[in-house]
Amino acid sequence: MKILNNCKLTYFAIPGRGESIRLALAIGGVNFEDDRIQNWPAIKPTTPWGSVPMLTLSTGEVIAQQRTILRMVGKETGLYPEDVVQAALVDSLIDAVDDLLAMTSKVGNGLPQTEKETARAAAMAKGGTSYSYLERMEAFVGRHGSDGYAVGKSLTVGDLFLFATISGLLPKPYNRSRNSQSPSQPREFQNCRF
Repeated sequence: MKILNNCKLTYFAIPGRGESIRLALAIGGVNFEDDRIQNWPAIKPTTPWGSVPMLTLSTGEVIAQQRTILRMVGKETGLYPEDVVQAALVDSLIDAVDDLLAMTSKVGNGLPQTEKETARAAAMAKGGTSYSYLERMEAFVGRHGSDGYAVGKSLTVGDLFLFATISGLLPKPYNRSRNSQSPSQPREFQNCRF
């Protein structure tokens, strides 16, 4: 974990693509600077890919791309499985969640914010375009997770990515009741340990 000590995570002052990394760093006990961007036009040209998040190590090395950073932090903090099959399952879940984000983010494009949020909530509700994907995700967690975790029997970056991403997609305010219109409230949210 020494490589992460005194690192700096640069991202906007919103959960977005930075939240799962913030959670992993905090849960992993890493002393880090949470650099919330104030002036994006000034920062953008300094990033490796013209995007954030980016993680600056104490050595000055800059690591970019959300999932790359998340896996690195997970490996350094014990939040990423050492077993190659379990690691592949975590990666599979993360990729599937990213696919869901892309699918759902297309819904309501070009609409005013309120109408876009309504359209996205409908996509996540039973019968919506994203609902069946959420059901497959829940089945995946049912097969590969236990004790309230998405893969295996302990907290991984997969849980954090799932939590941070889905929380951003669900209608606000998020209703955790079993009677919610969101798909059968995935187990990982019912038993959320963080």
